[in-house]
Amino acid sequence: MPRPLSAAARTKMLDAAQSIIVAEGLDACTVDEVSRLAQTISAYLHEAIAVELAGIEVEPPPELVLVDELRQRLDQDPALEAAFESLTPGRRREYNLYFSDAKRSETRVARIEKHAGRILYGRGLRDG
Repeated sequence: MPRPLSAAARTKMLDAAQSIIVAEGLDACTVDEVSRLAQTISAYLHEAIAVELAGIEVEPPPELVLVDELRQRLDQDPALEAAFESLTPGRRREYNLYFSDAKRSETRVARIEKHAGRILYGRGLRDG
C-alpha cells in the first residue's frame, strides 16, 4: 500500500502538473474534456507519485527572469505586480515567454498592455 503524500509533496505535484499540462497543451475546461484526457492525466499523476515514492529529488525550475518591459510595467503598477505574482508559476512563465517572444520592444509593450486585464483577473494566457 503506497504511503499518502505529504501536503508539501501534493502541492509540489499539483504545481508540476499545472506546468506539465500547460507545456504539453493539455487544456481541459469541461467535464467532457477532462474525461477525454483522463488516461493522460492519470499517467502524469502516477508518474509524479512514483517519483515521490522513490524519493527522487526534482530540481526546481530556474528562476524566472522577466523581460525588461514586463518588469518595468510591474514596477509601475503594484496591483498588476501582485496579480502577476499570484498566478501559478506556469502561467507566469507562459506570459513571460509570450511577451519576450516579440522582437520589438513596442510589440512587447503592446502585448503586455493587451493582457494586463487578464492578469489582474488571475487568468492565464490561454484561459477562456
